[in-house]
Amino acid sequence: MRVRIKICGITNLRDANLCIREGVDALGFVFYPQSPRYIDICKATKISHKVPPFVSKVGVFVNESIENILSVVDKVKLDVVQLHGEETPHFVESLKKYVKVIKAVHIKDRVSLEKINRFKADAILLDSFHPLLKGGSGRSFNWNYLKNLKQTNIIVSGGLNPYNVVDLFKYFIPWGVDVSSGVEKHPGKKDSLLVRMFIKNIRRWENEIAG
Repeated sequence: MRVRIKICGITNLRDANLCIREGVDALGFVFYPQSPRYIDICKATKISHKVPPFVSKVGVFVNESIENILSVVDKVKLDVVQLHGEETPHFVESLKKYVKVIKAVHIKDRVSLEKINRFKADAILLDSFHPLLKGGSGRSFNWNYLKNLKQTNIIVSGGLNPYNVVDLFKYFIPWGVDVSSGVEKHPGKKDSLLVRMFIKNIRRWENEIAG
């Protein structure tokens, strides 16, 4: 069992290199101007050119048009698009014709999980509901909701950090995890110790269950 690890909110080359050295599977770039982790296309492109081929580059968008998303995909050379707004199932299917898509579903209660089946995305990201923020809130949702979840393309986000990520696996083992604020000194600036601990704790857990 291998859990894929994505570290989101990358805003500088130093943090990107740190995450790559520690063995992440994906880096996330937030192209939502209202986010404190927003990165402009020029900076993201410079970082993207330094990312090795086996590390995926994920662009995070909120309620953008398909045309604008694909323009950024082309300029930055993104591998995957992550949608965090009110995008419709039709929008997701239309975008999937051009690029791999992760659709975020915000979990407020157990009923929120029913939204998963509406989207034919390449993966579904479960994030905490927040009335104002589209992500990066630092809050967890109730992991008890995940106990009987059968889908295999699930990424869990929301309030994860080095100290609680292994606890998540007692409730549900996702295809991947996504962390941002839980490994930061402040928004947009990663903490090398927390990044290292986050990844190390997951890999240690994997080794333990492998026997």
